[in-house]
Amino acid sequence: MTDIPRIAIAAGKSDAPVAKILAHTIEKNASGPVEIVHTYDLPRPFNKGYPSPPVYPKTKDPTPFSFVRAWLPKLFEYEGRAIYTEVDQLCFGDIYDVWNAPMNGHPVVAPPNGSSFFMVDCSAVDWDVDELIAKLRKGEGNYRWIVGLLCGTLKKETMTLPKTWNSLDRYEPGVTKLLHYTARQRQPWHFPGKHPHENVWVAALISALNAEVVSKDEVNQLAIWPTVKRARAKAAAR
Repeated sequence: MTDIPRIAIAAGKSDAPVAKILAHTIEKNASGPVEIVHTYDLPRPFNKGYPSPPVYPKTKDPTPFSFVRAWLPKLFEYEGRAIYTEVDQLCFGDIYDVWNAPMNGHPVVAPPNGSSFFMVDCSAVDWDVDELIAKLRKGEGNYRWIVGLLCGTLKKETMTLPKTWNSLDRYEPGVTKLLHYTARQRQPWHFPGKHPHENVWVAALISALNAEVVSKDEVNQLAIWPTVKRARAKAAAR
């Protein structure tokens, strides 16, 4: 496998600055260089949740990138390992701890609490994306069916990564490796004042601004921007 972790961040175009903040936290806490791919920057099909026009009347796709996980092996040309992450996360652990984790012959390893963060051996999966799309076009599947099928490889014996690598809305300094802001209606960049760990995300945004990973022009379109301005002014006044 390559020595440098390869990480795909699934995000829609409108969440590009949020994805850059996640990337900043990954790079900041990594013990070495990383290769990050932003799916919003990729051509179709890699940047789409489903084929367009919509062909999934039974279940609406909750995010514009949910199907990206299906394209991961093809994105990396069916070679080596790759890590899948989603835009609504922050990283506090060393991604090399995941990258170097033993897979013990399994095609996928993940924490025991979901499919929003996992590592896949791209050469070891038989996900036939064209077949899945054909079924969707025939109305034979929906979002939950697709995710369930792809994550059929996520069995109990493959859930070997610590749960702290997908901490659902809980944050403990020094313990949490990946914080996942799960509910859209409480995500700080969309709905300020709703999440108990909004301050953690604001701190990550300010860090990304200071590192010039994102610009003011990019983030001042986010609903959280007034909160960020107040936090920066308060810090400057100390």
